[in-house]
Amino acid sequence: MDTEQKGKPEAKLRMAVLIILAIVVFQIIMDWSDFKAGFLGAFLH
Repeated sequence: MDTEQKGKPEAKLRMAVLIILAIVVFQIIMDWSDFKAGFLGAFLH
């Protein structure tokens, strides 16, 4: 297993990029839901 991981540094890099992307997408979704709730609240009132 160790030799496989050493032989594939791009796999670790890809995993890190996927984690970062997941965090960014999650933040965008949370911000969007907050924005949508505020927008709908302002629109309804």
